[in-house]
Amino acid sequence: MSPEGAAIFVFDAGSVGPDGLNGTLTTYDEAPPAPLSWDWDDPKSQAYEPQLGGLFYLRSNVQASVSDKAGRFDRVGGNRHRYQFTASKLVPGHLPIALIVLLPRGWTLAKPPPEPRLTRAKVFNGRLAAFWRLEGEDFRAESVDFSIAKGKPNMALVNRRFRHIKATDGRLAFLRSPAFWAGVSAVAALVGAIVGFLAWVTQSAN
Repeated sequence: MSPEGAAIFVFDAGSVGPDGLNGTLTTYDEAPPAPLSWDWDDPKSQAYEPQLGGLFYLRSNVQASVSDKAGRFDRVGGNRHRYQFTASKLVPGHLPIALIVLLPRGWTLAKPPPEPRLTRAKVFNGRLAAFWRLEGEDFRAESVDFSIAKGKPNMALVNRRFRHIKATDGRLAFLRSPAFWAGVSAVAALVGAIVGFLAWVTQSAN
């Protein structure tokens, strides 16, 4: 995946406070003439350079304006937190922007699911890193909300419960449904019973 976008917001949450998540917000802004081109995973290519110790990878021939400042995700109830975008880049037709959140060590995402649902997630240096690809045409969102809880990140649960499923993946989405697998088990049990019955009938006839 090598997405292009207008900006990348990286929030390194260092602590959980009474008012929200506190940390450092690093912003990568697009620089003309090319938009930002980057990769979430290591592309194993010299054309990309690691950023923030390898949290993500930025194409080396793209110039980006980078700035750091103190930031906070406001607590909006319980362990629910929100980041409100002040930039006017989330508009239909504009290049998408990326939000990357690095949770404090010992914390993970929790129910209810994020709004909008996250795009990707991974464990980075023992901490959960979540990534949202935000496009006005897709989400029409001006904020990101998510809940956290103490615990070790379980990537299988995070990906199954909290990731955004694209429309193109709809034909496979049923594979993630517990109801589907319950149905598979029921069908398998029925087939087993039928096979057993037929074997009994055959044996009785002989």
